[in-house]
Amino acid sequence: MWSRRSRVQVPSVTLLEAEEAMAARKQWSDLSDRNRRLLIAAAAAEGILKVAALIDIRRRPATQIRGPKWLWATAVTVISSAGVLPVSYFVFGRRHPPSPAARPPRL
Repeated sequence: MWSRRSRVQVPSVTLLEAEEAMAARKQWSDLSDRNRRLLIAAAAAEGILKVAALIDIRRRPATQIRGPKWLWATAVTVISSAGVLPVSYFVFGRRHPPSPAARPPRL
């Protein structure tokens, strides 16, 4: 048999407590003008990054992208990442062609 000490006790949350917790969240009208502007700027920046990443994915050949193009496009479109996913595509998802100095000389 299980002793009382080995049982995990889960706190019980009543419906009223859950409703109060949800009501405690701030609404748009509760935010200051500064916070509203910051949220709008962050959303615009994320949107611009997503569009730029999707345009690059569409134009770039599949051989220059690490991983499937459809996977990158789906992830950039669907996942809300505060701009992290589009930036990680630009940093990690693209293969850069070798620099001219690294190429063998032409004969």
